[in-house]
Amino acid sequence: MLKYFEILGITELGSNTFMATGTNTVVLFLRRKNNYGCINLQKSIDKFLKEEKIHTAVESNASLNGFKKLLIAEDDKEINKLLCDFLESQGYEVQSSLDGLNAINMFRNSSFDLILLDLMLPFKSGDSILSHIRESSNVPVIVVSAKDLTKTKVDMLRLGADDYITKPFNPLEVSARVRSQLRRYLKFGGG
Repeated sequence: MLKYFEILGITELGSNTFMATGTNTVVLFLRRKNNYGCINLQKSIDKFLKEEKIHTAVESNASLNGFKKLLIAEDDKEINKLLCDFLESQGYEVQSSLDGLNAINMFRNSSFDLILLDLMLPFKSGDSILSHIRESSNVPVIVVSAKDLTKTKVDMLRLGADDYITKPFNPLEVSARVRSQLRRYLKFGGG
């Protein structure tokens, strides 16, 4: 039985499927005939995606030859958890940070295959982190930010970001972009 929860965001996954995110929960709403049914996906994202024939990167991650270790630097706890849970369900090894200083320390002390980076982080901004990363690494960096001005996007791409995703986002799109960047990194310059 589905419990009530505060809805933090709704994303359309398809013409008849919507995902609502809330505190520690992801719920899918499926439009069937003239009503909505709910599926609690807190522990069954993979199962749902397969049953509903929503294609994701999970089926072909084996071709990434071990390039699966991700760092998520996102200060919003709900978004951070949503990204971690969804990408882990796709077969990635995920570590996360809620602030910029911790993200820099994690980057210095570990090796990552890709970084998802928010711009508005406490203690050290995302653009400062990106500059620091580019001093010593060509690891793919995807900026995930609520800043949607074209100038900001262009500035981050010029600074060294490999991609830019604007919030709110669809987790399926994030997964596809992660896979695409890892595929390029592996083919043209990774590890």
